Amino acid sequence: MSGFGILTDLLGITAALLAILVIREIGRRQEARARRVTYVPNTPGPPPLPPRPSRAPASPLQQ
Repeated sequence: MSGFGILTDLLGITAALLAILVIREIGRRQEARARRVTYVPNTPGPPPLPPRPSRAPASPLQQ
């Protein structure tokens, strides 16, 4: 393996480690912000379902 290959491998490993650290920090910040949230809107529930159409009595041909 050449010196250039070793250098690119080291840069790749370093980038992966930095990405892991960034993701952990983002998660930490999101959890801290979620703990500070006190307002939860009181939203209404979903609307009622529409009424089902009534079934017409079967005609003698459909029996």
